Amino acid sequence: MIVDIAPSRVTGSITPPSSKSFLHRAIISACLSKGTSTIENVVYSVDVQATLEAFSSLGVNINRDGSVITIDSPGPTILNQKIDVNCHESGSTL
Repeated sequence: MIVDIAPSRVTGSITPPSSKSFLHRAIISACLSKGTSTIENVVYSVDVQATLEAFSSLGVNINRDGSVITIDSPGPTILNQKIDVNCHESGSTL
């Protein structure tokens, strides 16, 4: 087989899927920071759902709109509570 390879230009854009590891860090950071944060291009997994539920149970306001999460948190004071948090089977959430 003979193949000719010629230089060419590639154009366009791509959006890679989000990393579960990076997404956990972004959610945790946003929930521990006072104020409103928006995270885009979210791909939900069981572990991500567990993290969102855990912070919701601590009083963080989390709004999901498709692949966008808006987090409104009072800040690190959420950690001053004595409350049971269900992490399900997510080591990342724990």
